[in-house]
Amino acid sequence: MEQVESNLCWLNGLIYAGRFYGLAVSEEKVYADARWATSEDLPTFIERTGRNIGLSVVPCEYAPLQEERYPVLVELQGGGVAFVEEADNLLVSTEFTESATAQKRYTKEEFSLQVTGLAVVVRPAVNQPDPRIDEYIKPYEENWFRRIVLRDYKKYGDVIIASLVANILALSSMIFSMQMYDRVIPSQSENTLWVLFTGVMIALIFEFLLRTSRVVITDHIGKKADLRLSDYVFGRALRIKTTEKPKSTGTFIAQLRELEQVREMITSNVMASLADLPFIFLFLFVLWFIGGKLVFLVLAVIPLAIIPSLLAQYKFAKLAKEGMRESTLRNSLLVEVVQGSEDIKLMRAEARFEHQWRNYNEFLAEVGLKQRFLTALLLNGFAELQSFIYVCVLLTGSYLVMSGELTTGALIGCSILASRTIASIIRATQVVSRWQQTKISYESLDNLMRKPVDYAQDKQTINVESLQGKYELNDVMFTYGDENAPPVLRINKLQIAQGEKIAILGRIGAGKSTLLQLLAGLAEPQAGLVKIDDLNLNQVDTSTVRRDIGLLQQNARLFFGTVRDNLLLGKPEANDTQILVALRAAGALSVVQKLPNGLDYLIMEGGMGLSGGQRQALLLARLLLKEPNILLFDEPTSALDPNTEQAVLTSLATISQAKTLVVATHKMSVLRIVERIIVLEGGRVVLDGPKDKVLEQLSGGAKKQ
Repeated sequence: MEQVESNLCWLNGLIYAGRFYGLAVSEEKVYADARWATSEDLPTFIERTGRNIGLSVVPCEYAPLQEERYPVLVELQGGGVAFVEEADNLLVSTEFTESATAQKRYTKEEFSLQVTGLAVVVRPAVNQPDPRIDEYIKPYEENWFRRIVLRDYKKYGDVIIASLVANILALSSMIFSMQMYDRVIPSQSENTLWVLFTGVMIALIFEFLLRTSRVVITDHIGKKADLRLSDYVFGRALRIKTTEKPKSTGTFIAQLRELEQVREMITSNVMASLADLPFIFLFLFVLWFIGGKLVFLVLAVIPLAIIPSLLAQYKFAKLAKEGMRESTLRNSLLVEVVQGSEDIKLMRAEARFEHQWRNYNEFLAEVGLKQRFLTALLLNGFAELQSFIYVCVLLTGSYLVMSGELTTGALIGCSILASRTIASIIRATQVVSRWQQTKISYESLDNLMRKPVDYAQDKQTINVESLQGKYELNDVMFTYGDENAPPVLRINKLQIAQGEKIAILGRIGAGKSTLLQLLAGLAEPQAGLVKIDDLNLNQVDTSTVRRDIGLLQQNARLFFGTVRDNLLLGKPEANDTQILVALRAAGALSVVQKLPNGLDYLIMEGGMGLSGGQRQALLLARLLLKEPNILLFDEPTSALDPNTEQAVLTSLATISQAKTLVVATHKMSVLRIVERIIVLEGGRVVLDGPKDKVLEQLSGGAKKQ
């Protein structure tokens, strides 16, 4: 937390800069994300925070600073941060310290004495939408992949220079061959032989160093692009709206795994092949200069290297799509088997899943066989093509030598150069062949990236200090999946007052869990309006909603890590005293005390190894540690024993005295902490009123039946 406190000034400065440019800044989200950035150095912290806000952050030295670079954020001598603008030949400095914010005016000379020299130029990362012109002229939407991968495009200039010099030095072996046959051997000059040999060795060494340097540079660029790409894709996938996620977990994982295929295209080998491609024209020019007519042989053979590769693209694309589909299905099956292995054993259904697995593998093996055959066919053809051009150059060149138009050394040099030219073209065509698989993977990732997320930078939200829990639902309709499917929830009107204690009753599938998700902002209705504190819940800042509304679902999970790690997920700054208070309130203190190592006990994925009651108690403690103003529970005591349940209910009654509490349950014992009951049936409210009155009506209805 010391790191977060030291960066508080930068946080406030970046938030101010975002609002200065009219960006939709979620202050609560910025602070929440910063709590987990304790291990980042300051430049990385500033860059990442700025990017999350929607700013482009460029580090620079403050002095001397050009006028057109204002406004900037600068670090002050006292440890604060200032947002600096220029007005009337003076600098307006909005200064942020850990305890206060102040605005001052300086001359440039005066202000230069206040700063440390560290500064960042801040600008909006993208143009802000404007409805006056966007209908006619759409703002340029930069491709997310190109924007990430080519952020360091200027460094590719070094790669091109290294490739140019390396390819020029590669001509040394050809020149050596020419001189050997034309001068050294006829004159039998040993001294010339060793001079030429020494020269070509020096050239080869420098070529090796340049190509190695090129690999290092491209690997460095690729590594940075890889990290940015992985960070962006994972972060985006993590924030996809709950209702927009793929229906299958395995499919979701398979889409994320396609990142590996895309990352392969930014490796050094691929970049090197593409960097060498323009220098084919250099080789052709040298070949024409030395061999004259022989260059037409190479030009005639080049289509034989390109056309087969292009013709094979359709087949490669078809096989890639088929392979991806079956691989995704196999991945989905694998996830299901891993998650439900115990149920499969109990049902003696191992053979059924083995049969499915075998079918998927057989199809994938067949697709792989076709891909490998097609690849081998092209590679073998390319290898023979290199030999073919070598023989053709020698054949044609021999006539030129015999007619006196070409020397023997020039013929040998031209044959070497022709093979090298074709080899460069072949490497480029192989990259094109690999692109089909990458293209399919990219399209899969792109579809995932297009899905709406919780924190959209182009969405203006309402930031409030806190939410109190006054709800109003009007004409709400919610449907899972297909919009044409029948609604699982349809509520004409429902009001919940601040501080009310409500139980939601209903049969299985009545819509209780769905209603809680709508109240928590985890799902959005297809029609109607959910209001909280007289505000449209969908328009309130998502981070504020997650801070003030606590929802404990039936399928809530514990994650791999210690008990302390799991409890601190929602409030990483909590101390041990606060943790113990939450554990005691949730009836989980005795659970932790019995575990080896207590709070440092290592929990397996999903809480494996803990009983259902232990998991539920820890999950309840995790929620209570957040101290939300609104408590939403879905069967919070279903796995607890009666004694623990009574203790937990007593704690909840105390904790929720000034809070809004909504609990979905089938247990009558839970009703003692509520004052009002809502009964759902078929997604509709059929009963709503004071607890005693509703229970009396339910009891009367049961007697009539």
